[in-house]
Amino acid sequence: MKKIILLLLFATLGWQQAGAQSFVFDGLVYNVTSPSTVEVGFQNYSITGEVIIPEEVTDNGAVYSVTSIGVEAFYSCTGMTSISIPNSVTNLGDLSFGSCLGLTTVTIPNSVTGMGINTFFNCTGLTSVTISNSVTVIGSYAFNGCTGLTSITIPSSVSVIGYGAFASCSGLTSVICNATTPINIDYTVFFEVNQSACSLTVPAESVLLYQETIYWQFFNPIVAACSTVNTTTISACGSYTWSNNDQTYTTSGIYTGTTTDCVTEKLDLTISNPTSFSSGGVNYVVISPNTVAVGDNAGAVGAIDIPEYVTTDCGTYSVIGINDFAFAYCSELTSVTIPNSVTSIGNYTFYDCRSLASVNIPDSVTIIGESTFSYCISLTAVIIPNSIASIGNGAFRQCSSLTSITIPSSVTSIGSYAFHACSGLTSVVIPNSITVINYGTFYACSGLTSVIIPNSVTSIGGISFGGCRRLTSVTCNVTTPLSIPADAFVRVNQGACSLTVPAGRVAAYQAAAVWQNFAPIMCANQVTNTFAQVAPICIGASLAALPTTSNEGIAGTWSPALNNQATTIYTFTANAGVCATTATMAITVNNTPALASQSYFVGRGIQLSSVPGYGTSYKVFDTANAANIIPASTVLTNGTYYASQTQNGCESTRSMLTVIVYSLTSVYSPACGSRLNTLATAISATAVPTATNYLFEVTGNGSTRTYYSPTNSFNFTQLQGTTAYDTSYSIRVAAGFNGQYGDFGSACSITTPAVAITTQITSSMCGTTLATMTTTLYCSQITGAETYRFEFTRGGASRTLESASNSVQINNISGGAAYNTTYSVRVAIKIEGIWQAYGTACTIMTPVASTQIRTNQCSTTLANKWAILYCSEITGATAYRFEWSNGGSTLVYTSSASRMQLGNYTGWALNTTYSVRVAVQDGGTWQSYGSACNVKTPASMARGISEDETALTIKAVPNPFETEYVLMAQGGNETPVQVSVYDMLGKQVEQFSVEANELENRSLGTNYTSGIYNVMISQGDDQQVVRIVKK
Repeated sequence: MKKIILLLLFATLGWQQAGAQSFVFDGLVYNVTSPSTVEVGFQNYSITGEVIIPEEVTDNGAVYSVTSIGVEAFYSCTGMTSISIPNSVTNLGDLSFGSCLGLTTVTIPNSVTGMGINTFFNCTGLTSVTISNSVTVIGSYAFNGCTGLTSITIPSSVSVIGYGAFASCSGLTSVICNATTPINIDYTVFFEVNQSACSLTVPAESVLLYQETIYWQFFNPIVAACSTVNTTTISACGSYTWSNNDQTYTTSGIYTGTTTDCVTEKLDLTISNPTSFSSGGVNYVVISPNTVAVGDNAGAVGAIDIPEYVTTDCGTYSVIGINDFAFAYCSELTSVTIPNSVTSIGNYTFYDCRSLASVNIPDSVTIIGESTFSYCISLTAVIIPNSIASIGNGAFRQCSSLTSITIPSSVTSIGSYAFHACSGLTSVVIPNSITVINYGTFYACSGLTSVIIPNSVTSIGGISFGGCRRLTSVTCNVTTPLSIPADAFVRVNQGACSLTVPAGRVAAYQAAAVWQNFAPIMCANQVTNTFAQVAPICIGASLAALPTTSNEGIAGTWSPALNNQATTIYTFTANAGVCATTATMAITVNNTPALASQSYFVGRGIQLSSVPGYGTSYKVFDTANAANIIPASTVLTNGTYYASQTQNGCESTRSMLTVIVYSLTSVYSPACGSRLNTLATAISATAVPTATNYLFEVTGNGSTRTYYSPTNSFNFTQLQGTTAYDTSYSIRVAAGFNGQYGDFGSACSITTPAVAITTQITSSMCGTTLATMTTTLYCSQITGAETYRFEFTRGGASRTLESASNSVQINNISGGAAYNTTYSVRVAIKIEGIWQAYGTACTIMTPVASTQIRTNQCSTTLANKWAILYCSEITGATAYRFEWSNGGSTLVYTSSASRMQLGNYTGWALNTTYSVRVAVQDGGTWQSYGSACNVKTPASMARGISEDETALTIKAVPNPFETEYVLMAQGGNETPVQVSVYDMLGKQVEQFSVEANELENRSLGTNYTSGIYNVMISQGDDQQVVRIVKK
């Protein structure tokens, strides 16, 4: 017996060791719970997608039955979307599916009897759960936080529902509990579920029990579940209603068929006529058994064609109206066709249909309702038929694209703001059927330019035409001015808007308030007055009175009074009460010209007939009182004449003219037919006595040019434009007398030089590099050249250098020349004071900037560290670079001057021979090093006699001084000098630092008071004190 017990114990221990095992099968972790069973183990949050759990799994040849879902098996597997649980599973462990946010549906099989705590906790995506009739316990918080659940069915097998099982299932709207006796629950089970909006379906015999049981009684409604199902066939046209279990169901439309419903008590069917329906994409409302109106069509788009009749299975209807707001806010509706059967269009029917561009209103319509087309901003034109009697308030308000509107005589009423802000309207004719223009009817029609108000109108409301700021013409056919509000035409520039009124009523409107502000106010069909134009007169001439009756027989008066001294515009005004326009006439008064007494210079043999305008504009007489003019054939001679001038029919008084006869001039030098040596050669004409200037006319090479000369000569270079070489020019000359020029003399032909005189740089120098900056540049020498101008061009900028000889040096150009640079060089010459054209360009290269240690310092030993080492100075160099090399190391020292002192630098060795080269910086670029030279450094740092000779010595000049002094330095080195000045009390009055070579350029002492001062100067290790006196 003990042996059997031990065997059983060993077997049990062996199984327990096996139970501690886990394995993976088909991607899922399983824990062994017995030799033949396993549970689904912890999946480490990694499972996604659809999961199918098999009834059996294998591991190492062993077959296991899956009997449970372990604790937290699928916890937080947020990517898992569905789970298939096999019929072998009997238990769902705690938190087995907790926080599986992606899980949407779960079916719990019939094998499961219990669910643990928090089984489906926080499965927010879960919308559907099927709990089998085998489950007896729903664990605490099993579905807590499943906010996506809308319905849940609790089977009759359940006897225990744990705490908070359905807490926070805020989406629940339906609960079915099949338990006959209400299960005992506490308030946490449905905590945070809106039970008052969630139905509870229970067995029919248990409704009252649930209504009386705490925590169940809060559901609304609590209804009975079906006990039997009957099938009823329904056939109806229109709206049919049936009742089941005290609940009423209604369906609209046409239905023929079989309906299945849960029927426990009764089925009542009531059939009524339809109240609305749709046909052809348009919604209709039934008005009577035979008529309909267009109903609400919110969202209608495109083109709508409304038929006269619509037919349904219930019959045919005539479309007789369009209801209020039928198409309101249909922003994509573009056009509507309305049939002749429609008699009324309701209020706001097409309100804010912003894309509606066209609509036809048939003759059958009698009323356009309030705001029918308001804010139809795309509507451009509307034809209102003769059947319309009334246009409602705001009917076309804000139809800003509406450019034309025809209001028929059938319309007797137009509402307030009917056409408010129709800014595209330019003119409106109001028919004689209208008696009242209501408040704001045409307010803010900013494009309206003209309005006609019929004589039928008896009242005009406030701001009816306000804001019509482009209104320029108003016609009012009302005989007696109406009393209208002050703001009827507010924001209309009445002073620039004409008002036309019935004949004989101008004065009445001019006296009427508001109307009187129009200008002008004129009568209808007025006569336009005309008069014969009065001819111009000369100033001071008599002027006959103007006629007081127009050509049309209208009597009136002229203003202002006649004026024979100046051109005046006169206005004719018809007598009072006459409907006629004013007329204006300008009478021109011409001034008498003034001909000054003066001298005239004319060529010999000139006849009066050659004077332009003689006999018409000008007349010449022998004497001041002669009756007849001198014949046109008369040849003018030296002497005195009398002349008058006529302009615009007004003749001046006679003035005395002195005629001076002279001979015409022409070119005499050089001889006609000759060739010029240069373009600057003077060309002279025969001098004319008393002439003050001359006009030279030069014709040739396709053009004629002139030159006004103060002397009797000129040259070709003084002419504007280009003169061709080797070309013949014809030259004429006219003498001038204080600005009055006579006739040209005979022409003279002169030929220009054969070629231009030019020179250029000697060809052997072109394309070469200059040896030095002082290398002389030569050009070909030209006989007769007075000056040579050399032009140097680099980078688009040119500079010139002039020389009396045919040579220059490039270093002499302004600003100096750049080293290692290519220049383009041209040369021009000046002959007889005239610069000739530049010759051919030539390129030359400047040398590379190079320097070296002065030869007298090569192979020497520096006396001390302050001994100055010099190199050759390069013009234009901005810095010098000294390179010291002893074969083992290379030192580089930079100086702003062409010298250096070792005492200013470090790194060099005593008593050592260095190879020294120097490079210069030119134009910001370092040039190549020059030739090397050996220099030996001093043997020690000790001061010697030679070093003392270089010690700093300072003098103050002048001393004593009256206004200022300077400090003169001798010896020393190139390091900066520190200067401090103290008065005799030890107070510092000045302190500064300056470069050694700039010290003597600085003036001091201007701000000192009279007295004695100590000046302390230091440079490196050297110090000196100078005492100065200011007088």
